[in-house]
Amino acid sequence: MSAGLLTAGPAVAEPTKSNPIASLINRIADVDQTLTDLSDAVAAKQEHVNKALVDFQNAMAARQLAVSANAGAKKSLTAVGAEVERAQREFDDFVRTVFRQGGQPRRDDRVRRLRRSVHGPREAVGRRPRDGAAAARGAQAPGGP
Repeated sequence: MSAGLLTAGPAVAEPTKSNPIASLINRIADVDQTLTDLSDAVAAKQEHVNKALVDFQNAMAARQLAVSANAGAKKSLTAVGAEVERAQREFDDFVRTVFRQGGQPRRDDRVRRLRRSVHGPREAVGRRPRDGAAAARGAQAPGGP
């Protein structure tokens, strides 16, 4: 006995005038195949719609993040702009003070505060750092070693 591979194919019966059942079976098979094809097409379109919906939802979420980031950036920009204006006013006051005093500013608190804001709290304007030997001499007690 030989084993053969059997495959199913479309059921085709020869419609004849004498066999109306065969004709009806063929029409039902054709309609069933058309329904299957339409169902596959609808499933493919539904998949495309679902992908588009996910893309739309992701775009809306990204838009919301961008709106939030934009609001934060505007707030930061406003704060920085106000700080720049404040610093400019302080600088203008400082320059006016220097010109009024003939180029020699008084060492009042405003000048010290401005110098600290520009150069940091530990660095003084106009002072040169001491070299190692000068620093060592300055650290020795009076009277020497």
